[in-house]
Amino acid sequence: MNLPARRVIIRTPMFHGKLVDALVYKQMAGRAGRKGVDALGESILICKPSERQKGSSLLNSRLKAVESCLLGMYTI
Repeated sequence: MNLPARRVIIRTPMFHGKLVDALVYKQMAGRAGRKGVDALGESILICKPSERQKGSSLLNSRLKAVESCLLGMYTI
């Protein structure tokens, strides 16, 4: 959802039986905090006891460098 909110609640770190990609998680959590309205935002990740380690890995993960798919497409 492309909508800023004061608080983002993510019910599980899993999607269709697989761990959510770190980039997707950080993008969802990054929706917390409304520009010009809130000084901060809150992101809450709810995990089952069996998902705790996976949730922790998402919170501490580093993002991979983003590369444009347009690079090299328009060469002069």
